[in-house]
Amino acid sequence: LGIPSSPALINLGSVYDFPEIGAHGPINHVITYVPGLDMFLDSTDPFSRFGALSAANAGKPVVLTRLGRLAMTPALRARDNWSRTEIELDIDGGGTVRGKARAQFGGEMERESRSDRFGGAWSSPEKLVRDLLSRFTENGTGELEFADPADISVPFHVESRFVLDPPTYLPGPGAFVIPVGLAPGRLAARVDNQPLANYRLPKVCRSEQVTERYRIRFPASVRIERLPRGTVFRAGPIDYRSRFERQGRQVLVTRTLEIEQPTAICSAQDLAQRRDFHHVLRRDLRAQILLR
Repeated sequence: LGIPSSPALINLGSVYDFPEIGAHGPINHVITYVPGLDMFLDSTDPFSRFGALSAANAGKPVVLTRLGRLAMTPALRARDNWSRTEIELDIDGGGTVRGKARAQFGGEMERESRSDRFGGAWSSPEKLVRDLLSRFTENGTGELEFADPADISVPFHVESRFVLDPPTYLPGPGAFVIPVGLAPGRLAARVDNQPLANYRLPKVCRSEQVTERYRIRFPASVRIERLPRGTVFRAGPIDYRSRFERQGRQVLVTRTLEIEQPTAICSAQDLAQRRDFHHVLRRDLRAQILLR
């Protein structure tokens, strides 16, 4: 179309620095740089919207062949890589959970969600639901609704409805741990991925924003005895907060995480902070609402 551009040679892997001595080994991919927009585009990526780069392309050196110079792709920023989920859970007198969720995404999380749903199209709906629930050892039924994952001209979101076996059997006394259901479960997935005790080498890290809001309704036959106190954790690039609030027979829960990592590589100090955060997050996600 006559728009000035240059191929940008890059590594689509774990290489974040080129060697000082010329070598072709680290380069295994090519994207496009548009000088007039100061923008990198990857025409081989079917799930990233215009102007967005996958995490594998972010914060890396490139060779701009037509311009005859080196450059860097922009680092992944939290404001551009986000997930926001609204979940409603209705608990009946026996503890069965009926829920619905709506999740919206941006940046790399949108690309991942589009890719997952596109790949899941080859499975039966029943198997897809069963596989999603088994991530966190939950049982039940449900369904997902989403637009064409390959249509990157519009934002992407996923809606779901589900019924879960009781996390605690009612009437009480009992302790209710908030289930994930057919929501993305970004925070719960972090807990499952426990960091190593010690790292000898740098590690690839991401910037991200995750928000999960729950509205949980309990039946009139149940008395809410006690709510968790909530959590605040701040260390380096990590800012995490959770809040539990009671409104009659409803409990509102908000959990927000923002990690603003200045580069794509975590130092030993960064990794130590992430280990500390992992313990705090695991405890917060296992917090129990006491019922009677």
